[in-house]
Amino acid sequence: MALGFKRKLLGLDIGSETIKAAEISRGKKGLCVENFAIRKTPGNVVENGVLKDPDAAAKAVERLFEQNGFKRKEAAISVSGLGVMVKHIQAPAMSEEDIFEAVAFESDQYLPCRMDDVHLDVHVLGKDPENPDLTHALLVAARKDFIQKYIDAARKAGLEPRVVDVDAFALQNLFEDVCGAQPECVAMLDIGASKTSINIIKEGRSCFMTHILSGCGALLEAGGEMTGPGLDEWHSEIRRALDFFESAHPGQVVHRVFVSGGGADIDDFRRILSEKDSLEARRFDPFSRMSVSDEIMEGFSPGQTASQACVCLGLAARRS
Repeated sequence: MALGFKRKLLGLDIGSETIKAAEISRGKKGLCVENFAIRKTPGNVVENGVLKDPDAAAKAVERLFEQNGFKRKEAAISVSGLGVMVKHIQAPAMSEEDIFEAVAFESDQYLPCRMDDVHLDVHVLGKDPENPDLTHALLVAARKDFIQKYIDAARKAGLEPRVVDVDAFALQNLFEDVCGAQPECVAMLDIGASKTSINIIKEGRSCFMTHILSGCGALLEAGGEMTGPGLDEWHSEIRRALDFFESAHPGQVVHRVFVSGGGADIDDFRRILSEKDSLEARRFDPFSRMSVSDEIMEGFSPGQTASQACVCLGLAARRS
């Protein structure tokens, strides 16, 4: 949800392993990173996408700002994990407002909790190509108490949240901003420490989205190497998600995967997708398609932080 007028925002991504912040400008030559910083998230502050300690998160954000000279106070933040539900629905051809009212009226059919407990948003994707009387829409529901903790952390750090997004959508927006809309199905995999989100996009719209509660942190802790049953189970979950999408969308096949998040820097994730599924698995590096301000070039290593920065950069590219 966006509040206020269109203006430049600071992107803030509070993850279970790291906190990232970015300021971006948009010019004739595309996006330019004016400021970016990353620091370790204090222990036990975020678990499975749930912010457990807003006060500790706020203090960490304040230190990040003090050390890196960020100027913007209005922010775009994002959420993911157990507190967020994203669902594709079909409805008779109607407007977003009418679909929203229909979902609200029959919320028990769509939502796992009470309507009063969630922020609900509906976005129409377009008419069904085989049946123009049907409309495809994206239903996004996030628990109010879940979102409020992130808002509280940002405000305690001296920021004013203007946009609350979903991680996968922020990543998708950045990908399409720097790479353009893709004519074929592309899977975006964001591999975090405790979860992996999957978003399949085509021609500028999300066709399928899900997440699994397995990420690079748990697999590394299990043995220090990305091998064995943990990695195989992660791959099986990804394969099941892709199979489900392809069975539900006859003729639509995923051949390319772009990987982001902390797990993107671990070759084994891309290797297993390439070897077992014959997928073209690439590390998504947005910095390679963006310019970087001279003011932050000294000591800045975009190659080392590119994969972890994607959600944050996608948020910073938003307008309120």
